Amino acid sequence: MPCLYNRGTYSDERQLDAEYEENIRIEEIPQNALNTKMNIAFATYAKDGTPEGFNYSMSGDDSLAEELRVRGFTATSLPWDQPEVDWTQFNAVILRRTWDYHLHYEKFLAWLNDLEKKGVTVLNPIHVLRWNSKKTYLSELKDRGANIIDTVFVECQSDVPSLISIMVESGWTKAVFKPVVGISGHQVHKVLNLRNATDKQSIFEKMVRDGHGVLVQEYMESVDTSGEVSLVYLNGKYSHALWMKPRSDSSRGICQGNDVMRLEPDLAALATADDVMKALPWKQPPVYARVDVIEDSVKGGYALMEVEMVEPQLYLEGHSVIRMANLIEHILCA
Repeated sequence: MPCLYNRGTYSDERQLDAEYEENIRIEEIPQNALNTKMNIAFATYAKDGTPEGFNYSMSGDDSLAEELRVRGFTATSLPWDQPEVDWTQFNAVILRRTWDYHLHYEKFLAWLNDLEKKGVTVLNPIHVLRWNSKKTYLSELKDRGANIIDTVFVECQSDVPSLISIMVESGWTKAVFKPVVGISGHQVHKVLNLRNATDKQSIFEKMVRDGHGVLVQEYMESVDTSGEVSLVYLNGKYSHALWMKPRSDSSRGICQGNDVMRLEPDLAALATADDVMKALPWKQPPVYARVDVIEDSVKGGYALMEVEMVEPQLYLEGHSVIRMANLIEHILCA
């Protein structure tokens, strides 16, 4: 049993709330601004229902929208790619459930460019969204000192290397490959051994040639045993964490077959996530970020899987809803 579940790192919510008040200086918001009605759009996606691999009921988006309405804001959910929407009518557009942007990536980038050109306030800021929408950001974070899972990036090219050669040269017995532009479990393939790599070579080659590139990573066995820890940061400060606990009574596929549980992370997991946040290439922290880490079965400690700043589930609840609402209010009214 890994030591993921030690409590006490931030067991006192009042300590966190005090830090947030000091950090964003809510008391400096002009009172006349707080009384001004603000219109907020939650950018979503057009399809009904929730895609596989997502649990919308735990996102906390509805609770956040209600908290904003209590404060006098309007909060409207609209598909990001709905052409008739006039986004300039909103004081801010917050990306929450744009869960199909990876399927229409060029259109998504064009939408962001249009919002930027029209001066629409977007949360997270557009430069953050662009940077984080391609997983090549992992390479930059590694160069800036973050501990990431051993990763090989394969760009779009006609001469595609073999999975076997990548695994042998990297010293891996198992691997996983996925698109550079993708979310959740979309086109994520686990490679069990070198023979399995041969079987999946054609899939790999098609993904490389048809998409925006592919990343290949060493497969961490801990994903099946101890699971992932997701640490949520608001305005660059740690807020709360979740444990993606693997189900012991079912065979677990990539990004499936886990239960989401709230926890206080141990200091090593928190330190790894803090290092990731410090390695981000901007002085101003993102409004929200979710740092997904896993026990590093090779080097020890924890390694970064992903840091999600486009449309991550933030699992807002209770105090974290208040913190996020305070932050949005400060950004729009200060």
